This record gives sequence, C-alpha cells and structure tokens, in this order.
Amino acid sequence: MPIYDEDYDLHWNYRSFKNKKILDLGADYGSTASYFLRKGAKQVVAVEGDHDLASKLKSNFVGDIRVIPIEQKINSAVDIASLISSHSPDLVKVDIEGSECYLLKCSDNTLKKVDEWLIETHTSELYEDIAQRFLRSGFKVFGADYVNQLKIIVAVSLNRFP
Repeated sequence: MPIYDEDYDLHWNYRSFKNKKILDLGADYGSTASYFLRKGAKQVVAVEGDHDLASKLKSNFVGDIRVIPIEQKINSAVDIASLISSHSPDLVKVDIEGSECYLLKCSDNTLKKVDEWLIETHTSELYEDIAQRFLRSGFKVFGADYVNQLKIIVAVSLNRFP
C-alpha cells in the first residue's frame, strides 16, 4: 500500500515500466517498488534515506532478487550520479522531499545517462527550475499537477522520439 494513501496510477503512471530497471529515489518501505514490479519492471533499485523506512524496505524484500534495497540519503548531485553510474537504470523516479533540488547541479552527462525521469517537485520554483534544466539537457518535458502543490515532471530523452 502507498505510504501516504497516494494513488500511484495518478502519481507515477506516465511511462511504461515494463522490462525496465528503475532507480527509485525515495522508496519508503517499498510501496513504489511493489507498484513498479506490478507494472512489469524487471528490477527496482530502491533507495531510502530514512533509517526506519529503509529497515522495513529491506525486510519487505528479503529474498526478492528483483529489488535492491539501499539505505542512503540523497545529499548531493554526486549521490545521484553515483547511483546512476553504479546501477545503469532505464528510468529514475525521484520523490525525495525537496532534495530533488540536487538535480539542478547534475551534469548533462549524468542526466543523459537515463532516458526517462519521473520527478516529484515540492514547490513551483523547483518545478520550473528542474523542468528548464532538463529542457536544456535535451529532454522533452511534460508536467502534471498532483496534490497540495506537488507537481510531477516527466522528462524523456529526445532520443526516445523519432
């Protein structure tokens, strides 16, 4: 079940997850990992910075080789770049409670290593800044309102479009 009674189809279902490796930044106790697996993801690298949630995440997926649970706070663009380099995801989902601001400091090279991004932003300013950052890096950007000023950015590499 979603951690905050969220509707993940409204929240995240803007891309196909079928046969993709997902880097799930802000994985809580694994509710989004479960969602992505139900939608056909082949593997989820589930990263959670809160110790209690990360412990539950690890225990919820003991023995499930499709989920790689990692306890790590995202404190810099380097953290994001390192996870991308280490795991080579097809899609990155970002829901890290304001730390999405570190995407602004990621290099073009880091952003372009992943063709598809789903990013929850917590302010209109971050939404605009991150959307512009991805546009400048060669992505097509779509936006969606969610709830309580949360906005979702869907960024897709122009390489994915004919």
